[in-house]
Amino acid sequence: MPWTPDATVTIGGTDYSGAALEGATVTRGRSDVYSQPSAGYATVVVLTTTGQALQPDLGVELTVDLDDSAGTPVRLFTGTVQSWSSTPSPGGETDVIATTVTAVGPLAKMARRTVAATRAEETDGARVAWAIEQGLGVLWETWTPATDTWADVDPALTWGGVPPELDDIDTGIYDVAALTSGDQASTYTIAAEAAGSGQGILYETAGGVVGFANEARRATNAATPLELDSGEVGIDVSVRSDAANLANHVTVVYASGEVTGDENVSVGIYGRYSAVIQTTLADVSAATNVAARYLERHAYPAQALDVLTLRLDTGNLADALIDDVLELETNDALEVTTLPAGLGDPQLVVIVEGVRWNLGRRTEVVLNVSPVFLSVGPSLWGTVAATLAWAEVPTTLTWEDARSL
Repeated sequence: MPWTPDATVTIGGTDYSGAALEGATVTRGRSDVYSQPSAGYATVVVLTTTGQALQPDLGVELTVDLDDSAGTPVRLFTGTVQSWSSTPSPGGETDVIATTVTAVGPLAKMARRTVAATRAEETDGARVAWAIEQGLGVLWETWTPATDTWADVDPALTWGGVPPELDDIDTGIYDVAALTSGDQASTYTIAAEAAGSGQGILYETAGGVVGFANEARRATNAATPLELDSGEVGIDVSVRSDAANLANHVTVVYASGEVTGDENVSVGIYGRYSAVIQTTLADVSAATNVAARYLERHAYPAQALDVLTLRLDTGNLADALIDDVLELETNDALEVTTLPAGLGDPQLVVIVEGVRWNLGRRTEVVLNVSPVFLSVGPSLWGTVAATLAWAEVPTTLTWEDARSL
């Protein structure tokens, strides 16, 4: 029996799936590899037929779920209501009212909270973890026990024992500069600067929590990508190569200066392509390391995919594949295979940067992706899947051109 993409929308604890759900759009992540993600959001349109518009309280939780192949709901989004607007039916049916509700993810809360704190020099991961806790931690004015009575609160609970729920926070790799007293900034800005300085990324999960992936996590994910056969899945693809991804002269700005790096062979072939990377790195050693890694990833052009659109309501997809796609998150790796021979490489490995679900009369997921070499660098033995057979490697591929396997 073909998979039925049934969606469930809950607002303030009330399931509105029984109402006529006109559609929903869910977005998380970022559009490219160069910026940190902003807050995810969901927009849902609900029809009420009682003459009473849906008017949820601002700040209440909104969740979106989609059934998997077994009919079990899988969470796609968790956020808080930011706005709503209601419009009567244009056909004159006064009892029919369409309400559009928009909710935002937890990074929006971090962007609204500011701190002025002193922090010693520390790793990028430690700075991100602290900033997330400051941005998402419970405040007196925003925390209310579910029952509204203190008698129902665990008497052993301490205020310090109510930390925010977090996803994985990777160990830091690079040291970032100290924060001095009076440096007022949003907790999102502090976390985003530290994450980007270490070539890592903040991210939101479908469950509505925030995590941090350091520079190394994507190399691990790239070793075991989810395979998508472009013929079976029916992916809309385009392969391209773009000089915007090319950089063979790099300047990394750090706390007390800047360092430069060059890839002279690339300069000789393509001319000079410069890039300036602003960071909060603490010292010249870290900046030099980042410059070298950046040149590894950007000094030579290569074929790339940037957007994949997967139609999921065709009835032709295997249940296991549908379930895997429902779980996709930022930082996951995909291997797109069976690409048309005329496009060049028959298979390309990409990293998921952002996910957008379009739920309504048709169900599709649009993935913003980046080529794996922009996150991992040239193929290294440690990042090639152990199951890869040499027969699967194109016979015309030379070692120096092996940007991904």
